Amino acid sequence: MMLEARDNMEHEMWWEPRSRTANIWFYNWTKLGALYYLVPDEFVVDETVQDVKELRNQDGWNMSKLQQLFPTDIVDHIPEELDFHESTEEWDKPRWMMTTSGKFTVRSAWELLRRKFVKSDIYKSIWIPGLPFKISFFFLRLWKCKLPVGDIMRRIGSDIEGKFYCCDPKQCETVDHLFVTRKVSSQVWRYVKAAAGITTTLLQVKHVIQVWWNANFSSMFKSIIRAMPVITMWQIWKWRNTMVHGGKMTINKVIYEINLTTHQMCRVRNPRMQVPKSVPQIMQMIETYKPHIVSKIVRWNLPMPGWFKCNSEGASRGNLGPSSVAFCIRDSEGDLMHAAARIISDGSNLVAEAMALQEGIKYCVTNDLLPVNIISIVTNHFQGKQD
Repeated sequence: MMLEARDNMEHEMWWEPRSRTANIWFYNWTKLGALYYLVPDEFVVDETVQDVKELRNQDGWNMSKLQQLFPTDIVDHIPEELDFHESTEEWDKPRWMMTTSGKFTVRSAWELLRRKFVKSDIYKSIWIPGLPFKISFFFLRLWKCKLPVGDIMRRIGSDIEGKFYCCDPKQCETVDHLFVTRKVSSQVWRYVKAAAGITTTLLQVKHVIQVWWNANFSSMFKSIIRAMPVITMWQIWKWRNTMVHGGKMTINKVIYEINLTTHQMCRVRNPRMQVPKSVPQIMQMIETYKPHIVSKIVRWNLPMPGWFKCNSEGASRGNLGPSSVAFCIRDSEGDLMHAAARIISDGSNLVAEAMALQEGIKYCVTNDLLPVNIISIVTNHFQGKQD
């Protein structure tokens, strides 16, 4: 297992050439992997050439040497992607290619090595935003039939099956009976279904979930609708455990807990809304809700006569990630004078904004597009500080 992990991880370790001592064939110095395994059979591996320094000359990469050793795609890749920093005082630096910073993390290594199963939409829906973790975890166990109810405990051969009971002492407790068809459960579902306007007869746990998740409600409250059957079954589960261990809990108490949990989740998901405290009122609010839309006009104003205006923009994906800059310049008539954009090295949003501003100013000064009005997030930030 460790040897298999080593073989997979070696391909993600890039040796940045500095002292030019990296082995050409077995080190990943091109970001493609070990070239010994990538070169086609028609290209004979010339093992007399060992170090990266043998592929360099005074002007840079020795293109004729590269063309002798490697196929065209690798030859084109090396000068385009490798920015060679020659140094006799530094060793070749290892970089971890799974992260933008080049530093090794256990998380990235785990993502590389773990065996991934096919993603299921149902498991994405189980973890509902705003719902307490313990309820989501309960629902996961319920969906996978991992709850300690009588029928499941009997199937796994447990000796504690007798501690779980059904309405009829002669029958074994089942998941569908406990959460759907039992007398107490039916009364609870009758209350929740009436609030949501659902008339379908519920038979099984997974059928309940499908009915609720396929119901036609506003997409804004989709997470709340998805959570309501889960909250209901969670409260039925609490009622059942209370009764099993000798406690008492009425149906009205179960309904009260459903109302309270639903209300609290709505407050978490929509903290600025006035949320009712009962499920019927919450469902009525969802059906009649109309969002308050605020519109704001954003316009680009012409610069003063004889002036130019430069708008610059920088962005970073992930904020410490792949970055790019862009700017455009217009005259006092609104005609486009120049526009440019390019990808820069990985960095933060603020660095990208500053570099975009710098490139815009540099172009204006170089091409005598003065006086110029600079519009950028950076200038707006400092203007706000002064104000």
